[in-house]
Amino acid sequence: MASLSPSPKLQFFDANGAPLSGGKLYTYAAGTTTPLATYTDYGAGTPNANPVILDSRGEASVWLGSLAYKLVLKTSADASVWTVDNMNHGDTATLAVLAASGGSALVGYINGGSGAVATTVQAKLRESVSVLDFGADPTGVNDSTNEIQAAIDAVSAAGGGDVLFPPGDYLIATSTGTTSLLPSAASMSYCVELKPDVRLYGESVDTVQFFGNWTYGTTATNTSQLIMLALLSTPGGAGFYLENIVFRNCMVPIYRPGIISGKFSSISYGGCAFSAIIQEAERFQWDGMGTNGGAGVCIGGWLDPAGSIAVPDAGGWADKCQFRNFNYIRTSTTWGTPENNIDTFFNDNFFIDGGSGGGSIAYRGVCSIPLFIVGRYNRASFNTRIMDFFDFGGCRPVIYGGPEYELAIQNINMEQVGYVDYSILQALGRNVVDPWNATTMKNAIDLTANSGASIVIDVFATAIAAQAMVPTDIGNLLGIIAAVDSADPTALTLRPYSKNSLVNTSFPYGINMLPGIATPPRMRISTVAIGSVAYGSFGTDTLYTAATIYAAAIFVPTNFAFTVIGILKGSVTTNNKIIVALYDAAGTLVANSNLAGTNTSATANAFQEVPLTASYTAIGPAKYYIAVQCNGATDYVRLIAGSTFIDVETQKLDGGVFGTLPAITPAGTFTANTGPIAYIY
Repeated sequence: MASLSPSPKLQFFDANGAPLSGGKLYTYAAGTTTPLATYTDYGAGTPNANPVILDSRGEASVWLGSLAYKLVLKTSADASVWTVDNMNHGDTATLAVLAASGGSALVGYINGGSGAVATTVQAKLRESVSVLDFGADPTGVNDSTNEIQAAIDAVSAAGGGDVLFPPGDYLIATSTGTTSLLPSAASMSYCVELKPDVRLYGESVDTVQFFGNWTYGTTATNTSQLIMLALLSTPGGAGFYLENIVFRNCMVPIYRPGIISGKFSSISYGGCAFSAIIQEAERFQWDGMGTNGGAGVCIGGWLDPAGSIAVPDAGGWADKCQFRNFNYIRTSTTWGTPENNIDTFFNDNFFIDGGSGGGSIAYRGVCSIPLFIVGRYNRASFNTRIMDFFDFGGCRPVIYGGPEYELAIQNINMEQVGYVDYSILQALGRNVVDPWNATTMKNAIDLTANSGASIVIDVFATAIAAQAMVPTDIGNLLGIIAAVDSADPTALTLRPYSKNSLVNTSFPYGINMLPGIATPPRMRISTVAIGSVAYGSFGTDTLYTAATIYAAAIFVPTNFAFTVIGILKGSVTTNNKIIVALYDAAGTLVANSNLAGTNTSATANAFQEVPLTASYTAIGPAKYYIAVQCNGATDYVRLIAGSTFIDVETQKLDGGVFGTLPAITPAGTFTANTGPIAYIY
């Protein structure tokens, strides 16, 4: 793009319009008679004489400096022609405009990549807001509560986005509002309100600290203290987001009296009573949490459904969530008043027992539990993954909760954990006595938090391991403890651990079923969770295509000997024949039933169990595929209609010959109505 050239030299004229030959240009500082030099070139290397003497054409090279000038033009005989005051060169005026608050809107910006869209520097810089833009103090000397809130409000008003915290310590200790503690009638003051779709993120891990004035073990643990970060707004489909934040010296760092969704990443705590208190979570991810004591993440609480205390909703569930990379390190080797006060605070405000009819449960505390999920009104949690937890020095379960359906637990590691067993005077890990029960050894995972039965459905648990634990009676050391319905134990499906699990010698796979079942219920691995939906409306009722192979993936967490496959039949059975099969992760056939086929039984919408020709020992952890083939096209089968949170691969292979089971090519994806609802044991 071309532009108009500036005049290479200044030319001056007399009153008659003739060139002012020999004229004189006097230059002064604006508003004065103090001479101020001009220059012969842009580089300002050589000053002009003052006055500047014009040539025969009335011209001269005059370059102004950065200051404002007064120019006085005279003839060669010093007769005045004109005077102009407060003159600036064009660059100075432009810089003044750009230096103004709106100047960045005048400067263009475009990314260097192909297809990039042009914008302004102002729009680009406003894509991320720094709390320093609003006056927050990263030294921690001045309280930054109001400045942080102003930054959050500005981003929220613009439709959401990021609030950046450069490295530093930010004091957040000013009350700005109050919120109710559900289900109790109490309230607490909070400092900062986080808004939906506004992400607070530290510039890098462990360099940004939010700290308050609460001191662990010294300051009272009650409702007169402050919540540092309250999540009060109704998201309306939006989520809450935190990343790279360290909370320090705060009783309740995060409080959410409602459903939380979104994502927290790399959140750490020091000297806090709780990590977070949340009413319920749905489609929420927490990836990376570290704390050195107190209570971990507390979701829900308890409320007897027959009680007299009313709350807006049940609360307490964690549906379709992921909790991973939690590190709980308890540095204290004693249990005393601070820990009891944390338990009491949660009991008084979040664990309310109505006291009649609904089957109340005993309060067992929250301090020293990294993840606590207890549904109010016995509300269950569905489709949640918990993985990669490390607990050092804790004296309660790593995970405490219930009811739970389709819960995946993986890689739970404990070191120097547990508490004193008075019956044998044997310190199990750290010498810490838990007032909940000082005579029972530690459970890694405790899912007994319920008043009803059949609460643990399709729990998948692998690699539950422990170090530095020297119990004298390994039979009392449980990997997982769960309540079931003693009247119908087969209603529960609990998948086994890996060989690294804590093993109770009385029960296989380190699993203990309460109350007092002599042997665990049938262990079965299913393609999808079974038991919460009536079989007649489960999946898609589909007419078999003769000789088509229908397959769905399962995950086998440990070595396991299989002898039977169960297939959920559809609404019509006409005595066709079916063959069931098991394929490995590569799609190679490893086991099958009689290739002549097994007659379908007469009962519709029910599982038919078909024995394999020989027991097959699967080597886990590994993926396998359950498959079924039918010889006719008059029977119906129930196929998986929708993907579950724990992803399942499904596929079908058409155009085959009944009794011939070729290798399959694993699809690696889910396709509706191609995989059977089935189980194997």
